[in-house]
Amino acid sequence: MTHIDVRPMQPDETRASSNATSTALLMSPVDDTTWEAVRASWEQGYQGSSAWDGEQCVGHVGAIDFDMLLPGGRWVPTAGVTRVGVVPTHTRRGLLTRMMQQVLAEQRAKGATLAALLASETPIYGRFGFGHATDEHDLRIDTTRVGGIHGAAPGSFRLVPGEQAIATATDIYERTAHRPGTISRPTWLMTRYLAHLTDPSKAEHASHLVVHTSPDGTDDGYARYSVHWNEERGVERLGSCEVAEIVAASPAVELALWSYLCSISLIRDIRFERAPTEALIRAAAHDTRAVSVNGEWDELFLRPLDVDACLTGRSYGDARGSVALAVTDPMFPDNNGTWAISAEGAHRSTAPADITATVNALGSTLLGGFSWARQAAVGAASGSADAIARADALFHTEPAPFCGSFF
Repeated sequence: MTHIDVRPMQPDETRASSNATSTALLMSPVDDTTWEAVRASWEQGYQGSSAWDGEQCVGHVGAIDFDMLLPGGRWVPTAGVTRVGVVPTHTRRGLLTRMMQQVLAEQRAKGATLAALLASETPIYGRFGFGHATDEHDLRIDTTRVGGIHGAAPGSFRLVPGEQAIATATDIYERTAHRPGTISRPTWLMTRYLAHLTDPSKAEHASHLVVHTSPDGTDDGYARYSVHWNEERGVERLGSCEVAEIVAASPAVELALWSYLCSISLIRDIRFERAPTEALIRAAAHDTRAVSVNGEWDELFLRPLDVDACLTGRSYGDARGSVALAVTDPMFPDNNGTWAISAEGAHRSTAPADITATVNALGSTLLGGFSWARQAAVGAASGSADAIARADALFHTEPAPFCGSFF
């Protein structure tokens, strides 16, 4: 068996690394035109590790630089792990483990507090310290049954033309971010999200960006969506709407955008495949059964790279008492330790631990998306029932965390 070299990706190796990733993820390598369109995403704030069998790239793990919002409003540097794969001829040789460990160690050395990913296969990442942190819903809405939507903010709407879409959406997104798990979006990422608006030739259906403006003239929310006709024979030819994203400064603005979407003429069916689990339309619709959940899926997986920065960087609930949390991290032993956590914050402590937990369990609970009771039930954490209850009161957040950005 030949030796496989695993090393940081060099600037002249991006195309070969892209081809290997495409093959591993069941896609064809991109053509020259497509490569020019996506090249920036492989160069701007991007690092990675690639595996080489001689002159052939046979695997890759990448990381994007962005910041993530923790409970309490602090942004922390985060590595968005992405483009993970090994070509079929070279699997089960430990290459993924070598590349992932290299990427995580490099990102940690750079000062990243967290690593985050969206998993194509969920069983892979637990062994690297990732914990399931957020979920998403696949929503289907029958607009003929919704009726009135309670709680919508007053204001007006406008459709933003493609040439203004990136600047407008970026401004609103950056001003209104408030949900834990939200990430900063580099220009190339927002450009990718809005490509169907800026270049309609790339869109399968008519795409739009609608902006909500408050009575005082402030743009405080937007929705990205597409519409198309149902051309199936034998049924009434009515329209369908697919929502890509709703960004809003407040619950009332979110509901105003839902009111707009549910009132579009000729639309009878709305699909929102990547919705937060607490999408307010479910509670605000006059007929709540008009909104159905077609599926619930895992969204974000988190891996604490700097446990101290994770725990001291977020705020905690107004709970009675404190809890001493001991975390174990086999990959990075200097993360091991105990932290005293209270409503005032967190700090390292020599006190006896009330709860012991894996670094994976901390990844699951850090944003408040999943409870310590759940971690204890599956053996990822241990402690008395009282200590677990105190920890849940401290870590809980509203609204539920959600990323909403595919990377």
